[in-house]
Amino acid sequence: NFGSSLSPAQAEGLFEGGFKLDGEERELAVVAFRLLNPQAPAEQFNRFCSVAQDFVDKHGGALDELSFGLMVAVFNAPLKLEAPGPAAATCAFEAAAALGVLRSQQRMRHGIDLDFGVGLGFGRAIAGLAGAPHRQRYTVLGLPALEARDLSRHAGLHVSPALLSILGPGFVSRQDDKGWVLEGIPAIPVSENP
Repeated sequence: NFGSSLSPAQAEGLFEGGFKLDGEERELAVVAFRLLNPQAPAEQFNRFCSVAQDFVDKHGGALDELSFGLMVAVFNAPLKLEAPGPAAATCAFEAAAALGVLRSQQRMRHGIDLDFGVGLGFGRAIAGLAGAPHRQRYTVLGLPALEARDLSRHAGLHVSPALLSILGPGFVSRQDDKGWVLEGIPAIPVSENP
């Protein structure tokens, strides 16, 4: 059901331009948003996802996975994007800033701490239907998805070396004990809603 994974504009674009369901290798960027305190109430997780999803939609990503505490978005599948890496990095940076505001609001209003991690992976992966013939879903399988999920286990915004290597000028990063942290994005937007 693509209706719950894509924005209405993306779903329309899929049906106008066609797409492959049976698995296709593509260069993809993956962003994983993770709540680091799993005891947060479901209502808080829903707010967290709502904020993150707004930026995923804005930058042309699609929801790949949603489980309690984790939201994963993919860029360049099922719809193709010209620059999935910069789009995903910009999405993650903007979403992390907005999630930081949400975290402060929830701490002040409800005494709830919404610590989170954001991980970004990049590289070639398989995008397509997976699962039993009677219960399939469109998903992404490969290293970029695994890297994003793993990097999201740490507070902050961590980027895989593969993604860092293709980001252009204006993207600012530093290394910490967990890997590379994205600290800034170009002033000019690198992606627009498709």
